Amino acid sequence: MKVKKIQIKNVYLQIFLAALAFRIFMYLVSALVMAFQAGEGASLGLEEFLAGWCKWDANHYINIATNGYTGAIEDGQHLFLVFFPLYPYLMSFLHLIFSDIRMVGMLISTLAYAGGCVYMYRLVRLDYSEKTAWNSIILLSLFPFSFFYGGIMTEGVFFLISAAMLYYIRVHKWWAAIGFGILATMARMQGVLLAVPAAIELLILYDPIKMVKTKDFSNLKYLLGRGFSFLLMFLGTAFYMLINWKVEGDPLRFLYYQKNHWSQGACLPTKTISYLFDYAFFSDNYDLRTRISLWIPQAVLFIISIVILLYGIRKIRALHMGYAIAYVCMTFSATWLLSAGRYLSCCIPLFLILGIAGERRKWITPILALVFAMIQMVYLTGFMNYMQIM
Repeated sequence: MKVKKIQIKNVYLQIFLAALAFRIFMYLVSALVMAFQAGEGASLGLEEFLAGWCKWDANHYINIATNGYTGAIEDGQHLFLVFFPLYPYLMSFLHLIFSDIRMVGMLISTLAYAGGCVYMYRLVRLDYSEKTAWNSIILLSLFPFSFFYGGIMTEGVFFLISAAMLYYIRVHKWWAAIGFGILATMARMQGVLLAVPAAIELLILYDPIKMVKTKDFSNLKYLLGRGFSFLLMFLGTAFYMLINWKVEGDPLRFLYYQKNHWSQGACLPTKTISYLFDYAFFSDNYDLRTRISLWIPQAVLFIISIVILLYGIRKIRALHMGYAIAYVCMTFSATWLLSAGRYLSCCIPLFLILGIAGERRKWITPILALVFAMIQMVYLTGFMNYMQIM
């Protein structure tokens, strides 16, 4: 299968710089929010700005990057083994150059986000128009929870890795895809899902059903060889398990902490969806502030995700659809889901589908961009005010 090559002079640099400019703009907006909420006589300098972004999981990544998994202890336990190692290890490495670990985390996230936009453009342009590519990047960037791309979180890094891996799968550069796959399984739990588009693309490329029909098995060795080679991407998982074994003598210790401290595990999506809608709209267990910041957006995002996936049927390649379905299912299969918006911000195929819709109906992208931007400002403000937006 021949993949067409797209050559557009300097467009990658333009995208990278535009992404950086957008992140700087969002930082300025966040600083403005902090200034408005500061009390009389309060100052807003670099220290206050950096502290404003150190919320929720950000502090845990800083703890790991500063003290290592062995030294990151709370209540006498290594509770932070549940956090994957790539991002805090990158922070720790660059901390050798830059003195402020918070600034290091934000720098990594910002640069990774900009690089991810470049790879997303390259990926989309393989099969779709330039307009669709730009639509997809714009809507991903304005998505209500995409401000996390600039925070001390894994979103920027995982976005870059997943966009790059999807691109290399699509152009059949298998070893490059495996390399990014290793990084993906070191970055986030969802990294293992990138094996799904790899498997789908290999099956489409070598078509085992056609082999059986024609009784021509000459390509079987390539299918099996490249298929088994993708098992190497789980070296990242093995490395993570090695950390667990080194710290506590149990390679699966993170599962214990996930269940017994963080109340986290896997369940059927129906169970997760049931409690999301109950807490969002029916239960009296939570006040309005918590429902608006935490439960309602997650319930609404489930409906929106399903609508987008249904619209995308036959409009995107099988590798994208397979990955999107697997990603949405994993996101909404958590026993205690708190961050669906943040997780879905990295589900690239959802924004590809929206980009396609925006090319077919020109009013969709500007309307969605406006709505997304307005809601992002609301939730960014809430995040800066320590609402449960995580």
